[in-house]
Amino acid sequence: MPTYNVNNRLAQGAWNLLNGPPGPAGNRPVAHLNLNQNAAQNVAMGAHANVLLGPNMEGIFTQNLTNCSAFIILWRPPGANQWQRASLIHMLGGPDPNAVPWGAMLAGMGPGGTYYGILANSMPTVLTGGFLAAVAANTPIPAGNMWVYDANTGAIDFGVDWNGFAGEI
Repeated sequence: MPTYNVNNRLAQGAWNLLNGPPGPAGNRPVAHLNLNQNAAQNVAMGAHANVLLGPNMEGIFTQNLTNCSAFIILWRPPGANQWQRASLIHMLGGPDPNAVPWGAMLAGMGPGGTYYGILANSMPTVLTGGFLAAVAANTPIPAGNMWVYDANTGAIDFGVDWNGFAGEI
């Protein structure tokens, strides 16, 4: 499972999930997401949401990941060019598989299609390994499409859009 480790917080880059992260490993910039927050679902701390993406709902995000984690699932059906569903949970205190309502996170997705997952951590955590094992057991996300984003800072706002871009807001 690939890791996007932010090593250069002074630089910004665009991260499209299909194209991979900007910058070489060891010098990755902050993944910056230019998201219209007025046309996106804001998920509160400790909450989760699953949205149908389109012109009136361009993405999903959460704010104030402070020693917290967010888990995002992005899905598009077979043959589609745009991502059509996204779900996000903001987990207090780091990644916790027992906090995730797996069925609600996957509602309206599949069968088939393309899945991507992102575990966004404000700081790296030893809890990541156990969480990734739970993702593999509870979702159809292929291991190569499950990313870990470690921001290496105290607090971030993080999300995805319907074009497959992900990052800090």
